[in-house]
Amino acid sequence: MTPGAPAEPRPVSRPGLRLVFLGLVNAMAAFSTDTHLPALPNMVSALHTTEAAGQLSLTTFVIGLAIGQLIIGGIVDARGRRGPMVAGAVLYVVAAAACAAAPSIGTLLAFRVVQGAAAAAGIVGARAMLRDIVTGPRAATMFSRLYLVAGVMPVLAPLVGSGLVRIGGWRTIFVAMAVIGALVLIGTATLPETLTPENRRIGGLRATFDDWRVLVHDRRYVALVLTLALAVAAMFGYLTSAPFVLKDRYGLGPTEFALAFGFGAAGFIMGNLLGGPLAGRAGAPRVVAIGCGGLVVSAVGLVAVQATHAPLVAFLLPVLLLFVSTGMTVPNTMALAVMPHPQRAGSAAALLGVSQFVLGGSIAPIIGVAGASGWGLPVYEVIVAGAAALCYAAASRTRDVVSEQPSLRQVAV
Repeated sequence: MTPGAPAEPRPVSRPGLRLVFLGLVNAMAAFSTDTHLPALPNMVSALHTTEAAGQLSLTTFVIGLAIGQLIIGGIVDARGRRGPMVAGAVLYVVAAAACAAAPSIGTLLAFRVVQGAAAAAGIVGARAMLRDIVTGPRAATMFSRLYLVAGVMPVLAPLVGSGLVRIGGWRTIFVAMAVIGALVLIGTATLPETLTPENRRIGGLRATFDDWRVLVHDRRYVALVLTLALAVAAMFGYLTSAPFVLKDRYGLGPTEFALAFGFGAAGFIMGNLLGGPLAGRAGAPRVVAIGCGGLVVSAVGLVAVQATHAPLVAFLLPVLLLFVSTGMTVPNTMALAVMPHPQRAGSAAALLGVSQFVLGGSIAPIIGVAGASGWGLPVYEVIVAGAAALCYAAASRTRDVVSEQPSLRQVAV
């Protein structure tokens, strides 16, 4: 195989089952963060610490996840996918068990960093493995399926966490994480290696830096990274402000709030299910364009709702469009960004993953400056959605640096 040539997709037995498993692995970050949120008050009390210190259990995990993705991206390109994923699963189980037995908040926070870095191995490996086994228009559909589980997890995980807290206390949640990690380890060990030795990168850390240099100089890739991160930021913005808007402005109780919150998850699933098949027929670029347009329309709708003091039903309509658009945009943007870089798919997936948490997660809290239940959310959504649309417009007008790679629309399955 010549350097830079696209890796040929390898036939995989029982692809549907393997795709479901890779989707579960890809959702490990959401499971590891959202499940333990209901346990924070009990954990803070039991460890005799402050609420701020308890909330750091989320921050430290995300820090470990971001750093881990940057490191593991080059490793899975050089060593193959399965080995690093297995090692990450082992480390995840150990870290989760250590968190369950942590005698102090300091110990728990230290192992949360380790747990986040370990989860990164599975997430990056799963995305790179999917790049190995599918290509062409079908790739966008497969990436949509990969994100389907991750999209549902933020809604299901807190419910699971609440049940575990009632059954056995806050430590039970980390025990459950260790059990899930063990199941992931068993499943990963049965996966075939999808990156053959002749297709692997050589050169160690220097090769990883070389990969990053190529990626950051690929203006189309960078524009797609920003498009994806801003689409995620649009979703995060609603998630962080929803408790204030739904409870303070519309006065919803716990049951009504849960139903309204689940409305968004249903929209993400809908967009995901629509975006995959549509990409197979019309092409992923067109689906991302539609998704970015939907984000802008939803933002304008939120402005209209705020200006007219519209009722809850009117508020939920642009929210539904926001999540449908995100469900269409994110997986297809991921496919468009990763597919032209088969020799550095791990690094490409890693930088995409980091961007979601660093940019998507960091700018959402600025809504609070203007007031989440007032103009903060609609103004934020207009800015973020508009920026996402502009970034994708720039990506559409820019050629790949790796010009010898066929585009997603050109490759035959």
